[in-house]
Amino acid sequence: MNIKRYTIATFILMIFVAWFVDTNISQDIRSIDFFGIKVPPMPIGVLVVLPLFFLYLASLLHMGSCSISKMMELRRYRKDYNELVNALSDALLGKKNRRSSYRTKRYAILGDIIDKSKLIPTERLKASEDKIINETLEFMSDIEDGKVVDLRKFLIENTNPLAMKYNTRRYEHGDITAEDVLNKPERFAPELANRAYKDFVLTASLNSIMRYNKYISKDALVSIFERINADENALDIDNEKLFELIQKVQISEDEYICGSIILSKTMMPEERIDLFERLSNANDDATAAYIYTLYDLEVVERANELLDASPENEYLQFRAYRALKEANKNFRINLFTPKVCR
Repeated sequence: MNIKRYTIATFILMIFVAWFVDTNISQDIRSIDFFGIKVPPMPIGVLVVLPLFFLYLASLLHMGSCSISKMMELRRYRKDYNELVNALSDALLGKKNRRSSYRTKRYAILGDIIDKSKLIPTERLKASEDKIINETLEFMSDIEDGKVVDLRKFLIENTNPLAMKYNTRRYEHGDITAEDVLNKPERFAPELANRAYKDFVLTASLNSIMRYNKYISKDALVSIFERINADENALDIDNEKLFELIQKVQISEDEYICGSIILSKTMMPEERIDLFERLSNANDDATAAYIYTLYDLEVVERANELLDASPENEYLQFRAYRALKEANKNFRINLFTPKVCR
């Protein structure tokens, strides 16, 4: 209710009541006791209007308290709405570890659900009337369209899918180089750093390869193997450095054999034997590759010694190869290697 209008209407009513009493009922002046309090002599009309005035004051206090209460409630709803909008923005952006704080129960229920959800629009959303949502949608659209954006504006983590898509696209378009990613890995997702290193080793120098070798992977290792003594982008690397790189990758027995097959095309026989002897001494999974290497290079006696020193149920494929050779059956050693390596 409008207090100004209420006040005017109330005073008009009091004046009318006072006039009516004074004109039609009595013009006497009296003094009354009000709970032991002596009220000064007043006209009857004023005494009649006096309770109306106190009622008016009481109603003003009541309306004031209700208005303040309502204002505080609206303020809580307004703040919770803003909190909910921010939560929706974070959910659209796919942020992690989201937790909002609400003052009203209704918004708290919705907010708790949103904080535990990831919103994935089934189609491109149109602009919203809310500024924050509108900026979020525009940001997502710019990434989809390949435009330049500032990830820091929305505090996007490096591992966020949107950030990964954006940085990967920049990398593919040549806006950032492999060395840019490896120099400042904290700005990018680990997946992009691993991919950048895989591309980087195709042409990088040995010193650069060793500088960023914490990103070494099986694919990157294969690329390094293929560069040894190659016709283009040849890599001059000794067994000490190569051993160090191989030790940083978790490799299975079959993968060690595949590595020896790749190196058979690029590495000198003596260096290859020395490398796999080192690997065999450091890791039992590399022993099969060492035996394969010896047979492939026709160092038969040493290979036979390794087989004889091993349990009879191990390296059965090479035992079969040896048995066939002793029976004067000629088969290529590669036929006894894992199919994935052939």
